[in-house]
Amino acid sequence: MLNIKPEYIEDLKKEIPNYDELVKTDDLGELLIAIDDVIISKLDKNYEPTKESHKYQVIYDYVYNNN
Repeated sequence: MLNIKPEYIEDLKKEIPNYDELVKTDDLGELLIAIDDVIISKLDKNYEPTKESHKYQVIYDYVYNNN
Protein backbone atom coordinates (compact mmCIF):
# COMPACT_ATOMS: atom_id res chain seq x y z
CA MET A 1 0.00 0.00 0.00
CA LEU A 2 1.36 3.39 -1.01
CA ASN A 3 1.88 6.04 1.66
CA ILE A 4 0.14 9.25 0.56
CA LYS A 5 -1.15 12.05 2.79
CA PRO A 6 -4.96 12.42 2.69
CA GLU A 7 -4.71 16.09 1.67
CA TYR A 8 -2.56 15.08 -1.30
CA ILE A 9 -5.03 12.41 -2.39
CA GLU A 10 -7.73 15.03 -3.05
CA ASP A 11 -5.42 17.08 -5.27
CA LEU A 12 -4.16 14.04 -7.13
CA LYS A 13 -7.67 12.74 -7.81
CA LYS A 14 -8.56 16.09 -9.40
CA GLU A 15 -5.63 15.92 -11.82
CA ILE A 16 -5.14 12.20 -12.48
CA PRO A 17 -8.29 10.58 -13.89
CA ASN A 18 -7.09 7.01 -13.21
CA TYR A 19 -5.63 7.76 -9.77
CA ASP A 20 -7.62 5.03 -8.00
CA GLU A 21 -6.47 2.40 -10.49
CA LEU A 22 -2.83 3.45 -10.11
CA VAL A 23 -2.98 3.25 -6.32
CA LYS A 24 -4.69 -0.16 -6.38
CA THR A 25 -1.81 -1.63 -8.37
CA ASP A 26 0.77 -0.25 -5.89
CA ASP A 27 2.91 0.68 -8.90
CA LEU A 28 4.96 3.56 -7.53
CA GLY A 29 6.70 4.19 -10.85
CA GLU A 30 3.45 4.66 -12.77
CA LEU A 31 2.05 6.98 -10.11
CA LEU A 32 5.21 9.09 -10.14
CA ILE A 33 5.02 9.35 -13.94
CA ALA A 34 1.41 10.53 -13.66
CA ILE A 35 2.34 13.15 -11.04
CA ASP A 36 5.26 14.26 -13.21
CA ASP A 37 2.82 14.76 -16.10
CA VAL A 38 0.74 17.01 -13.85
CA ILE A 39 3.82 19.01 -12.87
CA ILE A 40 4.72 19.53 -16.51
CA SER A 41 1.17 20.60 -17.36
CA LYS A 42 1.33 23.27 -14.64
CA LEU A 43 4.52 24.94 -15.92
CA ASP A 44 4.15 28.33 -17.60
CA LYS A 45 4.55 28.88 -21.35
CA ASN A 46 8.33 29.19 -20.94
CA TYR A 47 8.45 25.95 -18.94
CA GLU A 48 9.21 27.83 -15.76
CA PRO A 49 7.82 26.60 -12.42
CA THR A 50 4.59 28.07 -11.15
CA LYS A 51 2.90 27.98 -7.76
CA GLU A 52 0.75 25.07 -8.99
CA SER A 53 3.68 23.10 -10.42
CA HIS A 54 5.56 23.59 -7.16
CA LYS A 55 2.60 22.21 -5.19
CA TYR A 56 2.66 19.01 -7.23
CA GLN A 57 6.46 18.84 -7.00
CA VAL A 58 6.11 18.78 -3.22
CA ILE A 59 3.57 15.96 -3.53
CA TYR A 60 5.89 14.07 -5.91
CA ASP A 61 8.82 14.42 -3.51
CA TYR A 62 6.71 13.21 -0.57
CA VAL A 63 5.42 10.17 -2.45
CA TYR A 64 8.90 9.33 -3.76
CA ASN A 65 10.60 9.68 -0.37
CA ASN A 66 7.96 7.83 1.65
CA ASN A 67 7.33 4.77 -0.49
